[in-house]
Amino acid sequence: MSNPLSLFADGLLMIVVLFYTFWQRDAVASFGAKNRLDYLMEREDQLFENLRDVTFEYLTGMYMEESFVAYQALLEEEAERLLVEMIELQRE
Repeated sequence: MSNPLSLFADGLLMIVVLFYTFWQRDAVASFGAKNRLDYLMEREDQLFENLRDVTFEYLTGMYMEESFVAYQALLEEEAERLLVEMIELQRE
């Protein structure tokens, strides 16, 4: 048979763990919602990092020229669309 004090301690521990777990999620979620411009700025950083990485990998011989040119063009087109949208949002 279980000791009533042990059951109480187990229940209390479970409540504390659940409270802590869900409190953390709520605290992080309510910290602040990102708007579209914040998202675009993060995506811009990712795109330029990808461009830098693919250029480095091409220069080290990891990509064939055709693959590099196609991937670079794709990233540049996306960066252009992104910058246009960022400019439009900043004008508003």
